Amino acid sequence: IYIGYRHNGENAKLQKERFNMKIEFNPNKHDYKKFKMFWLCLARFKDYKKSIKGMDLAFDIKKDISECVPLSLTGKTMNKFKSTYYFGTRGKDGYLKIYDKGAEEGTGEEKTRIEYSVKFSEDMTLQLLKGITSFGIDYQYNISFIDYEKYDTEMACILYAIHSGFKSLKDFSRRKREKIKKALEDTRTITLDELYVKNRKNIVKQIQDILNFKITSI
Repeated sequence: IYIGYRHNGENAKLQKERFNMKIEFNPNKHDYKKFKMFWLCLARFKDYKKSIKGMDLAFDIKKDISECVPLSLTGKTMNKFKSTYYFGTRGKDGYLKIYDKGAEEGTGEEKTRIEYSVKFSEDMTLQLLKGITSFGIDYQYNISFIDYEKYDTEMACILYAIHSGFKSLKDFSRRKREKIKKALEDTRTITLDELYVKNRKNIVKQIQDILNFKITSI
């Protein structure tokens, strides 16, 4: 858990001695029972105005990361370190990270984790969040898990070079880029926006419980 009340650089007089409190944590890694007293104390703030600044969406795909070919459709540069892919800037909207979750957990399971960061330009209320049915992830990225044998030799080599991080989409001519996009679009295996919609009720419910400091139902 990270708790922030005020930054040392903020001038108390300019802020009229009032500051926003920020609580940041990963609900999947948080032991609510162990820290129950913490949440009971926070319940004192139940009636205060609370807003959502952003969230990270995590998708687990039961595929080997060796088959993954990710593309940014908006020109974001891909960085690859070992078997992990990065797009965009950490802490910014649209940041994407793809890595081998099975290896991280040490299970040997074929599981690729896709993490997408959503940052709102204005404070978001729960009611407004309930109405969002898409974050446009699939318009920003095409993440495919492919069988190289289904492509001709040239395209298979290009896709492997992108997968390996040796080449990025911008390294090819405009005509070639369109061919690459089409080849992957024709074999797109996952649609992240649809996965979000499928799990939206559970996500919103969890956020609602947290904003209301309800730990009994979590």
